[in-house]
Amino acid sequence: MPIPVATVFADSHLAKRTWRHRPILMDSYYALEQIIEFTLGHELPLIGAGDLIDKRINEPEPIVKLQTQLNLLERRRIPFYYIQGQHELDDTPWLDLGKTAVHLHNNPLELGELQIYGIDYQGADALKVALGSIPESANVLIAHQVWSDFMGDIALPQGEFAQIPHVSTLVTGDFHQSILEHSKYKGAQGQDLLVFSPGATCMRSITEPEKHHFGVLCDDGSIDVIDLRSRKFDEFNILSSNDAEHLLEHVDTYLNEAADHAESNALPVELHTPLWRVVYSHRVSDLPRRLGKIVGDRAHLFWKEIPQEREESKVLLSVPDIRAGEALTLASCLTQEIDPDKEPEAYALAARLLDADDPELEANRWFKEKMNDGEVNDDTDGD
Repeated sequence: MPIPVATVFADSHLAKRTWRHRPILMDSYYALEQIIEFTLGHELPLIGAGDLIDKRINEPEPIVKLQTQLNLLERRRIPFYYIQGQHELDDTPWLDLGKTAVHLHNNPLELGELQIYGIDYQGADALKVALGSIPESANVLIAHQVWSDFMGDIALPQGEFAQIPHVSTLVTGDFHQSILEHSKYKGAQGQDLLVFSPGATCMRSITEPEKHHFGVLCDDGSIDVIDLRSRKFDEFNILSSNDAEHLLEHVDTYLNEAADHAESNALPVELHTPLWRVVYSHRVSDLPRRLGKIVGDRAHLFWKEIPQEREESKVLLSVPDIRAGEALTLASCLTQEIDPDKEPEAYALAARLLDADDPELEANRWFKEKMNDGEVNDDTDGD
């Protein structure tokens, strides 16, 4: 039977707020508290796979919260190993606050039968070099990258799983969705590659998955996935006046469900208020005013209006292009305006925005990625 050797997580993005202008507090802190509590209870080493802190430059609170949790590990002499993601990447890592913290970048680690190796976030060219430097003895890689296997070409990936030599288990941060694949992917030598993306420990965008997880790494390289408790999330798709009236009539029902969720999961009071994403047709444009008046501060409301032109475009996109004999789509039109071979970055960004549910939010994410890669110097944060 596999023996647990470490707790693994990624993308906690410790910060006072996820959304700067909204009073949504404690989510990242509470997730980390759960991970530390589990780690202490099972007396396992802890491994963080990057973006554990949201920014290089921080207010005091997230650093104090981090230090408090690391102190709990130190008192029990439980080691903490980590790599850096692009959000916190620095020559002097914040995560060295822990006296027992060990930076895994280019630093082999032996845990039971496992030989573990870590690589900080790397640009595409540097990643090729770093992967080529993985010791032959290593069988587990801890990384934090944008992989084309997850993101395609949309997010300008730095690498792909097929570049990873000889290791049999990959724990990777950056992708905010929890994924565990046992045999779908192959490495550079054709080896089966178990891939575990823990995903973000709390919602970083209202369009991200509502379920959050961390993992337990076992001595055979397998992973057990552990659930995290989070605040309630609901999404409502309101396409007609009947849908709107139904939602307005059942507000208290949904709020009571959120209260039951908070109680049954013993959530801290800051996480009792649910997140509601309301996608609504332009035909019910008065819904934000009416629903907001009823809900007040009992739920955090995120709005997404479907404009008339967007609804009409669904009809347009279904009409065949008689010149090419193919369906006319925005994506097919894109190649007529931007040559992906001559302007790959512009094409990737445009395709990413076209594919996004919320282009404005996706543009903000792209800007942050460029900022964290050092291409721009700003510290903006948006909803």
